[in-house]
Amino acid sequence: MFDSDEGCHSSLIQNSKVTEYFSHGEIQAIKYFQSGYETEEYKVGEWKLYDKNGKLINSETFNVKWKK
Repeated sequence: MFDSDEGCHSSLIQNSKVTEYFSHGEIQAIKYFQSGYETEEYKVGEWKLYDKNGKLINSETFNVKWKK
């Protein structure tokens, strides 16, 4: 039996982290995604965007869509 918070497809949930880089090697962005049933993909966690010198220029937090 599943918890009501988990849903019937909780075993299909995938969390991933994506790090993007500028061509000179500095980090451009760190992003998190959560994928679930029928390949739906959602932004989750804290996303951070950096300038070419590595300085944090923006961050935004997205709520978790599904719990495992």
